[in-house]
Amino acid sequence: MEQPLGGWAEDRICYVCGSSCAPTHTLRSTPGPRPDDPYFPFLEGHEPPLGCRRINDPLPYVRACYLCYTLLTQQWDRYQKDSTPHNRRLYWLKRVDNGP
Repeated sequence: MEQPLGGWAEDRICYVCGSSCAPTHTLRSTPGPRPDDPYFPFLEGHEPPLGCRRINDPLPYVRACYLCYTLLTQQWDRYQKDSTPHNRRLYWLKRVDNGP
């Protein structure tokens, strides 16, 4: 069952990798108010960990652990530097909860 943002699971589980932690960073799936901020459209199709809500338009962001945030933003920076279009970007991530 999915929880609303700020529910028990989302306060304790990283949306990206599914690890039990205190996710302290936010990742967006759509562009934010600042044009240079990273965003990750693939998150909209990412299978959420058990207990987390699926990302949607009114709330186009998820909570992530430090490691996932760092790995994804480093990849974002590289793609930006190389001027890779968003539809050609493949992001590497690892699930620890045996999710897809």
